[in-house]
Amino acid sequence: AAQPVAGTTLPELRALINKSLLHFQPSGRYHIHELVRQYIAEKLVQSPAASKTIGDRHCAWYMAALQRWAPDIRGSRQQDVLAEIDAEIGNARAAWDWAVDHAMIPSLLLALEGLCSYYQLRGRLEEGKAACRSVVVNLQDAVGAVEAAPLAQLRALSAEEQRLLAKALTWQGVFTR
Repeated sequence: AAQPVAGTTLPELRALINKSLLHFQPSGRYHIHELVRQYIAEKLVQSPAASKTIGDRHCAWYMAALQRWAPDIRGSRQQDVLAEIDAEIGNARAAWDWAVDHAMIPSLLLALEGLCSYYQLRGRLEEGKAACRSVVVNLQDAVGAVEAAPLAQLRALSAEEQRLLAKALTWQGVFTR
């Protein structure tokens, strides 16, 4: 994920490791020191265009990963996939929040099953409910200007948004039950 998200190359990653700014872990993951991460975050705040680009790349990578994991999460590779998601859930949830905040409806539709299945199987029901609630609230805010009956508000949503709302409400019901 480091290469497509950060737009870097393997030699650049190695150079960061040689300078002790990045650490390669035996699990195959890269780790960045918290102070370095904070410094990078401050620099990104100073460049909104770069921040949006990195946020969009990060979101695209992890939303696609959630989509890839979805079929296997209930199959014969379940334990392996759950372990992969366990290692990446912080990034996956950050990508989810980015997609919600930026109304990336197609990405949310693709990732919903993977994220919610993970939360359900791990018994992280409150987190699953919160993830779904964020989608529902975002969609309700989008049509909040429509001062009419709920059905008229629903019609103000696109077909894709309606599909996402239905799926998010269904999963929210699963987590609430």
